[in-house]
Amino acid sequence: KASTAQENPQFPNMHTVRFSWAVLALAAFVAAVPAGELEVKEGSVEFCQAGKAIHIDYRTRGVGGEKIINIDKLDGLHSVECDLDHTQLKVKFHNDLYAAKYLVEFTVMSTFLTGGEKHGCPIKADPTHNFLMRRVVGVSEDGRSLKIHTAPARYDDIYESADILFNAVRGDSCSESKHVCVGVNTDDTCENAAGPIPVFANEFLTLTCSDCFIAFEADVFFAIKIKDWKLQTLEAGFRNATVNGDLTLDLLATTSWSTGVDKTLSIVPHADLISFNIGPVPFVIWFEAPLEIKANAMFHATAEAIAGVRMNWTIGDYTIKWDPTNHWEHIKPTPKLHFLPSVSGSASFDATADFAVIPSVGMHVDNLFKYAITIAPQVNMEVQGSTETQQICETATYNVDLSSEAEMQININSLNIHIDKVYGPKLIWSSGTQNISHACVPAKL
Repeated sequence: KASTAQENPQFPNMHTVRFSWAVLALAAFVAAVPAGELEVKEGSVEFCQAGKAIHIDYRTRGVGGEKIINIDKLDGLHSVECDLDHTQLKVKFHNDLYAAKYLVEFTVMSTFLTGGEKHGCPIKADPTHNFLMRRVVGVSEDGRSLKIHTAPARYDDIYESADILFNAVRGDSCSESKHVCVGVNTDDTCENAAGPIPVFANEFLTLTCSDCFIAFEADVFFAIKIKDWKLQTLEAGFRNATVNGDLTLDLLATTSWSTGVDKTLSIVPHADLISFNIGPVPFVIWFEAPLEIKANAMFHATAEAIAGVRMNWTIGDYTIKWDPTNHWEHIKPTPKLHFLPSVSGSASFDATADFAVIPSVGMHVDNLFKYAITIAPQVNMEVQGSTETQQICETATYNVDLSSEAEMQININSLNIHIDKVYGPKLIWSSGTQNISHACVPAKL
């Protein structure tokens, strides 16, 4: 009786034979194709995005587009599964031949992956994972599926040389016109508070930031140069920056009391996200704005008052640059600050308060760098009513500090890494303590 493949393991399954021949044939084909020279791309791009005019000039020399693969565009793709940090992907195809094709391709060529959004497994940028691309470091076949192991890829893995200039400015030629806005507790207009912020409450007193927001608006740019797979120069930051905001406290006391508060609030910022591609290579810029609130208040009587200041500042240009010779350099802004006080409440009110809303505006360019500026306005208020004059008055001073910090996320000369990996935080500008005009209004009866 003749043996069969099932009865004798030395005879392989014919399905396996056909699959193996397919792999060998494809391997021979790929091996015969030259690995490909570095690809040069040069040009300019202009487009509108959410009210901003985006302009990009570029000249790059790097990995060819055939090695940068969008997962969603794989031939014969059925589905994609991924783990939490996208280091492992399970890509299922409609049949074995597609799986064999990409098994060979991912094994023979140095391949980078992007995309995945259409199949529920996006490779995207965020402050936690911080990547848009992944390099394939291992692949294995599992029937009609491939198990793909990846590692984060950076732009200096893609580009042997690059000269890229990005600008996002107010889109006067677009259907709507907006600066980039990073707002803390702002509504969609980035001009008003989204709602009140509870600061402190107990049975004796309540502090509420009844009208508190900070809106940072600016044009955004960055410029990078890469040579020999390493960063040569970097410049980035904000131009024509302004800050508008309000710091208004609602102070209610049922007895004489004092308190101090210092807390960081998890308020989701109103922030723009800008994305674009140079050929198949994706870029994304996003912003974050963690918020710290500090408040100290001392009440000398039982009453209620609302006191605060409206802020309108012109910051100007706020930029940072790096090169291996001069290291980090900062172009200091020349802010012009304007405060308008406001107060209302009972004639019997008597309290002092120190109040600060401190947002840090962080700019991220995926796997290139992080750049953050901290805007720290502190307002010191004395609010006092008079039963004799039936007025309530606010006397206030302010102090504003601007600081910045940066972190490199791309390859640089290892000799300078202890100097250049991180910059700051460093105080860039301080107003010192300044007076805000005295304000009095008729007290509420």
